[in-house]
Amino acid sequence: MNASLSAVQATAAEKRARRQLKEPAPSLRDWPSYLYVGLFVANSCAIALSSNFWLLAPLVLIQGIFFMGLLELMHQAVHRNFVTGRASNEVFGTLAGALIGINMVTYRYFHLEHHRHTCDSIDPEGLLYAHSPRTRWSALAAPIGQAWVAFSINQLAGRYVPATRKPEWQRCRFILLVVMSSLALLAFTAPQIFVAAYLLPFCVFAWFDFFFSQAEHYAAPIRNENNKADVAQLSYDIRVPLWLSHLMLNRNLHRVHHVWPRTRWFDAPDRLPALHAHEGGRTLSLPNFLRRWMEGGPRLWE
Repeated sequence: MNASLSAVQATAAEKRARRQLKEPAPSLRDWPSYLYVGLFVANSCAIALSSNFWLLAPLVLIQGIFFMGLLELMHQAVHRNFVTGRASNEVFGTLAGALIGINMVTYRYFHLEHHRHTCDSIDPEGLLYAHSPRTRWSALAAPIGQAWVAFSINQLAGRYVPATRKPEWQRCRFILLVVMSSLALLAFTAPQIFVAAYLLPFCVFAWFDFFFSQAEHYAAPIRNENNKADVAQLSYDIRVPLWLSHLMLNRNLHRVHHVWPRTRWFDAPDRLPALHAHEGGRTLSLPNFLRRWMEGGPRLWE
């Protein structure tokens, strides 16, 4: 009897805590997003124009972190959060996705299904993690893995695109083809610029982002689809220096996004205290997560 009463009280307390996590109204500012795009373009131009190795090396490293931001830019655009104008949001998201090889329309419906079924038996991310390598050495092949994930999403996730969105999906496929063809042309006509401005940054992006992707729902149990657990208990936020977090559009704050999907990237750090008060222990430093990952190995779907 006492155990049953305690369970009811715990459930009621959990429901009260969830109600306290009411999503704040999203910011209407757009200038941080436009500034980010401007800095990315400026850094790309600086790489193309530079011939000094000591200047080029840090620019390439920064470009790789910007590529992590491109992934988050597309993610924000999926939720129509990157800028407030709908058309501009679609343009930015489509181009950002194309630069890392992903059809944004395909990813949109794949990702929204992931929100509806986070870590349950029909979560579409299971399509990817079910075939993930079990070895820690897979981190070394992250650039190949990133290309494989992009290809897999483009090929496997089309099933989630509604019939009414197929024309939009086809347009995005065409834009992706044009962007990839333009990069191939750049590789042929200006290989040094291609390597410095795209290929090496893509590799840096893949190696860094591998661990942030692993951290999103690391060690989360695969639930029955009818078991709607608190998503704050299934996700992690990873602490990094604020300047680094902003350079990747706060991609490291994945739990914030799952609890409040309408949060815009530049507002995400301000949401951390409320989440920590609700469910502590789900914010890890990057070194702490890396230790856990080395001990537990890659995230698998089992």
